[in-house]
Amino acid sequence: MVPLEIVGQLRRPAHRWPGWRLGIRARLFLLALVTLSPLVGVLVFQDYYHLVAARQRADADATRLAQIKAGDVDQNLLAIETQLVALRPVIAADRALLTANEAALARLLRELPVAIDGIAAFAFDSGALGAAWRDDVAAQVPLGALEDQVADTDARPRLLVGQPLQFAADRPSTVLASRALTDQAGGQIVVVLALRPDRMPPLTDVRGLPRGSTVSIVDVRGPLLGRTTASEASAGGVLFGSTSGQAPARTDLARRSPAATDDRVVGHAVVERAPWVVYVDAPAEVALIAARTDFVRDLVIGSVMLALALLLAWLIAERITAPIRQLTADAAALGAGHLSRRTTVRAGGEIGVLAGAFNETAGAIEQLVGSLRTTQSELRSLNLHLEQRVRERTAQLAALNAELEAFSFAVSHDLRAPLRRMDQFSVALLEDYGGRLDDEGKLMLKRLSAGCEQMSLLIDDLLRLSFVSRAELLYRSVDLGEVAAEVVAELRRVNPEHPVAVSIADGLVVHGDASLLRVVLENLLSNAWKFTRGQPEPRVELGAVTLDGDRAFYVRDNGVGFEQAKADRLFRAFQRLHDARDFEGTGVGLATVQRIVHRHGGRVWAESNPGSGATFWFTVPDGIGEE
Repeated sequence: MVPLEIVGQLRRPAHRWPGWRLGIRARLFLLALVTLSPLVGVLVFQDYYHLVAARQRADADATRLAQIKAGDVDQNLLAIETQLVALRPVIAADRALLTANEAALARLLRELPVAIDGIAAFAFDSGALGAAWRDDVAAQVPLGALEDQVADTDARPRLLVGQPLQFAADRPSTVLASRALTDQAGGQIVVVLALRPDRMPPLTDVRGLPRGSTVSIVDVRGPLLGRTTASEASAGGVLFGSTSGQAPARTDLARRSPAATDDRVVGHAVVERAPWVVYVDAPAEVALIAARTDFVRDLVIGSVMLALALLLAWLIAERITAPIRQLTADAAALGAGHLSRRTTVRAGGEIGVLAGAFNETAGAIEQLVGSLRTTQSELRSLNLHLEQRVRERTAQLAALNAELEAFSFAVSHDLRAPLRRMDQFSVALLEDYGGRLDDEGKLMLKRLSAGCEQMSLLIDDLLRLSFVSRAELLYRSVDLGEVAAEVVAELRRVNPEHPVAVSIADGLVVHGDASLLRVVLENLLSNAWKFTRGQPEPRVELGAVTLDGDRAFYVRDNGVGFEQAKADRLFRAFQRLHDARDFEGTGVGLATVQRIVHRHGGRVWAESNPGSGATFWFTVPDGIGEE
């Protein structure tokens, strides 16, 4: 097994595709489905279109048959009207001839079709002239209905078909029809017929209609006059499904059909000689059986083709994914640390190339891990030596810090005491024996006292430089503007004879050690204050700008300035660019500034020209902790 820290360097995160994660098998299935679905859809849509067209043709055939049946009804009514006209020679408008009239009507009734239940004759001015009826129709037809029909008949030579009469719930409706005649003597006669539409040949003869087809006659005012359904014996089944002619659009009158409420093909036509509508309807399953058979057949064929394509896609996917699954398992074993694992996949094409590349990569990884093991052993040995050297250097650094602490203590106490005594003795000598000394002796004593004071200041600066190098940084938010205002106030109090115009920008907030940043501003502002001495209008400015993406703070003055070529000497301890007799100082302040800025992770630099003032820049990055 390989150490986990080595194997972890060899692993790479798997690339994750957005959305669904589909394998090769699923993608082949999807490809087959996407490829064949449009073909099957086109096939099914074509069959559906043919089914709709067949339905339209069936509706047109039903309408055409209804028109034929309506024409047959008109022909029957015309034949009946012709027979009525033949009554003129044998009937007279004279009630005295009632017996003769009834005999003539009876003979005519026997000659009329069975659709005529009875016949009666009326004179316009003298009432009934005679009647003849089949069975008991006379008792069922009210005299008032006959008289109303006569009253509605005018003298024009045409057959008037009246409203249907319903004598019993189980008996079809009877319709009264009348025709005005003129006898041989010129008298006006009205002949009234009792028609049974359900017995008319267009309803009784349903030969040639598909099984279950219905022919109905309906009065336009609503009542059903007759209906006949084609049985097995009379059904022909050759009418519907014809491809001849153009199918007209279906009409809303089909909803008035008296047929059943199931899915049916309906056609209708209006009878010209009567206020009737003839309906012909047939079951849709019978009329559309051929089209529906084609639709189901093609749907089954399309489904079988799709199933076979999916099966073929599955077999191809299995052949492709089997070696890929083996490669995946080998890769997982290799990633788990079994570096001697090699794949056993033997295939042609791209998968064979992939298997060969896998084995080559596995061999290279095994060699690399061997090298990493050797390197790891060497690094472990080096780390042991490095830890030992770090411990030694730490001990040396601790010793140096202890020596530095001792040196600081010695400087602070052992050197200050002689200097303090020398200064005190020189002052006492000048006070007690000043009268005995000449001017040169007094000057020497004053120089001795000034030298002691200068030495004391130098010791203070050195101690401060040592302190800023070792002090722990306490980070917090510091407003440099407020700190600068306090330093400027102290400088004005100490140097009232040197007024300086000071400008401090707003918002100079940084994250750092407040006490050390105060030391930075004290040194920079006091230098600016010092080197503007002698200027007619001394000015000092504190602000900030953005340089290369970092915020840089600056202290600018209009003092004596310095040569830019010597700027690198400013931040070295005890280095001075001006004579100490002109500008006092120890040469340690700017070194202290650089040490503090560097501890905050920033940088400091200066820009100047002689006589043009100087600008000191420094940066204090936010979020930088103590190193």
